[in-house]
Amino acid sequence: VALFYEDGRPIDGKGVGRKVLDKVHETYKSELDGKEFAYDGEKSLFTVGALPRNKLEFTVVLDSMNSTRNNGNASPDNDTDKKRMRRSYQSKTFKVELSFAAKIPMQSIAQALRGQESENSQEALRVLDIILRQHAAKQGCLLVRQSFFHNDVKNFADVGGGVLGCRGFHSSFRTSQGGLSLNIDVSTTMIIQPGPVVDFLIANQNVKDPYSIDWTKLKVGNGEDFFPRNGRWNFNNKKIDEPFDVFEENPQNRRAPPVVRVEKMFDFIQSKLPGAPQFLLCLLPERKNSDLYGPWKKKCLSEFGIVTQCIAPMRVNDQYLTNVLLKINAKVKALPHMCTIKRGKTNLFKLGGLNSMLAVEHSPSIPIVSKSPTLILGMDVSHGQPGQSDVPSIAAVVSSRHWPLISRYRASVRTQSPKLEMVDSLFNKVSDTVDEGIMKEVLLDFYVSSAKRKPDQIIIFRDGVSESQFNQVLNIELDQIIEACKFLDDKWCPKFLVIIAQKNHHTKFFQPGSPDNVPPGTVIDNKVCHPRNNDFYMCAHAGMIGTTRPTHYHVLYDEIGFSADDLQELVHSLSYVYQRSTTAISVVAPICYAHLAATQMSQFMKFEDRSETSSSHGGTGVTSAAAVPVQQLPKLQENVCNSMFFC
Repeated sequence: VALFYEDGRPIDGKGVGRKVLDKVHETYKSELDGKEFAYDGEKSLFTVGALPRNKLEFTVVLDSMNSTRNNGNASPDNDTDKKRMRRSYQSKTFKVELSFAAKIPMQSIAQALRGQESENSQEALRVLDIILRQHAAKQGCLLVRQSFFHNDVKNFADVGGGVLGCRGFHSSFRTSQGGLSLNIDVSTTMIIQPGPVVDFLIANQNVKDPYSIDWTKLKVGNGEDFFPRNGRWNFNNKKIDEPFDVFEENPQNRRAPPVVRVEKMFDFIQSKLPGAPQFLLCLLPERKNSDLYGPWKKKCLSEFGIVTQCIAPMRVNDQYLTNVLLKINAKVKALPHMCTIKRGKTNLFKLGGLNSMLAVEHSPSIPIVSKSPTLILGMDVSHGQPGQSDVPSIAAVVSSRHWPLISRYRASVRTQSPKLEMVDSLFNKVSDTVDEGIMKEVLLDFYVSSAKRKPDQIIIFRDGVSESQFNQVLNIELDQIIEACKFLDDKWCPKFLVIIAQKNHHTKFFQPGSPDNVPPGTVIDNKVCHPRNNDFYMCAHAGMIGTTRPTHYHVLYDEIGFSADDLQELVHSLSYVYQRSTTAISVVAPICYAHLAATQMSQFMKFEDRSETSSSHGGTGVTSAAAVPVQQLPKLQENVCNSMFFC
């Protein structure tokens, strides 16, 4: 489907497409052989059987598209009103092109249930999902991805700040061991309270009138033993040394641009300190997403090699301070103790820099992993906000260090072409003898930190990909990793395990005959799992509020030969080594760290001048086959690049 205004401009507004295609169906029913449509709202339309021709062109008129700013029947009083009124009339005539794309054999669903899955089966399931969405759209529902929301006042809840919470449903078809299943789940989205923008700003900023509105404001929002209970343990009553000194920003600098404020603050700190500090705790004047965060992190980590922790406390209590100390200790080895987590209890040992370590690491007795040098990777790609087509994507790879530990990690982060889903900088051969890819960096660090042992096994946890992209992970990303290993030593052949972790799904579990959450550590690996592929659900964490959402793990490739129990035990263990928390977390720690690293490094570029960055950091890079130049991230100083700076 291609949609255009009368003057040939492509239509980019969401929501318009459905109205236009509905009009096409209504106006040209005979030309379309009376076919019913299932339209995804963007570029794909499905019918049962073919349309009369492979390419069809239509013109339709929508009378309801004009929404003037001049309410009522009054005529405009001045030229400004006339201009506003003219601008509000978008073209009411639309051109529609329908071009044949492909045939989707629906019998592929039955074949998938018999174990003969193909790419067609994923497309066929998508067709069924779109048919459901088409039905919901005809009923006047708001559609958000695979969720739909009825326009009923009973479904809305005022959450304050001019924002409404809207309750609805998620739906998707899935193949499972029980047959073709329809997954229905409750879903919630946020919408702006309908009405004038000024009324929203008054409510959002909690002011009395328009004159009080602040118009400039990878904003809305606000020997000692431990016994873990329900996946949690406690680190209260631990403390660190007093700070060397406290420095406050000169009030005269507070109206300067963020980069200038950071420069002046650093100059002031340097003038007062006898040497480079080990650590800087920064109290931001606003929330953590303040404009100072990115420039401050870049200055500390990239230019000076100083580990830093930023805080913007709204309310300080013991739990808040404990969480901050956990993050600091993971970065700078500040706390005097760490704990080892066992089944049912945790033992405390002196070992700075780690807040917790599994007893099976300390032994070491992790199945398969402890017997042979094993590298664990967590990989993720984050993208700019919707509509930011020129913002580079951020690829982050975190890697384990100091085998046989599985609690210590470092991060390698690169920019790549906007919206590119696969990590394309794992192997980057720039000459016959030089590889500048991420994996070389990772493999050399593992070798140095693990008593000069190469990994015999490499376990890859990948986040952020859908079922339709699984083959790309193997054919693009795994191939790069294998090439990087061969480039270092062509006789070296480590074994690989590739696992996809998915949180963005709508499968939830409850205890039999009860609405209570399942206990932490629950694994589901039959009945609702894939009829053929190796997958399982794990609820590693305790759901204290609401319904626990498990992580869905898909094993794409296993040369190592894990048994189901051993692999699930490893995944469970990796949910307990997240150094920012005193609870088990919902997904393995390497993936969480990849999220953190990508988010933190993306802040480096937020206030960069592109031309300045290009000249001072080696220019722009080409990171995809499409040869799209992207802004490069600044390199971190050596004394922080192998730390857990991202915590």
